[in-house]
Amino acid sequence: MANRASLRKVLVIASIMGGLLILGFSSWGQQRTKKQNMVEMGEQFSKLNEKIMAGALTEKLSDKDFEEIVGYCDKLVALTKEYAEMESNQEVASISTSLEAAVNYLKQQATRKDALVAVMSYGQLLSYCAECHYRVRWAAEETEPSPSMGVGR
Repeated sequence: MANRASLRKVLVIASIMGGLLILGFSSWGQQRTKKQNMVEMGEQFSKLNEKIMAGALTEKLSDKDFEEIVGYCDKLVALTKEYAEMESNQEVASISTSLEAAVNYLKQQATRKDALVAVMSYGQLLSYCAECHYRVRWAAEETEPSPSMGVGR
């Protein structure tokens, strides 16, 4: 009787694990869209921003803070690589590649636990993010004439 109960538990656990594996493999082949990628990049960037700004304001980053920064950098590197591969605009893809290099540099500083250089190199991330955002969001609008252009003059 005890063997049947044990066998039943094993079968239940095995079926749950099998279902999770099937679910995982079914979503594995699906590639995110550029928009989904950018949303996830924004989320990781926000977490990184909070951690670095808190460290800069308190003038203190703990070992745990540095580990978290390295983790956020790893995720951002993967996302920027993915975005660069999806982007058809070479200028934006190049910015994404530069952002990847800047994130890797920040990761190196966090690994070395160099708070000052980590905070300073964070500014470079901001500039690449702003440049990419400008190119993606507003560069297209610049090529289209404004409806009010020349009106009333």
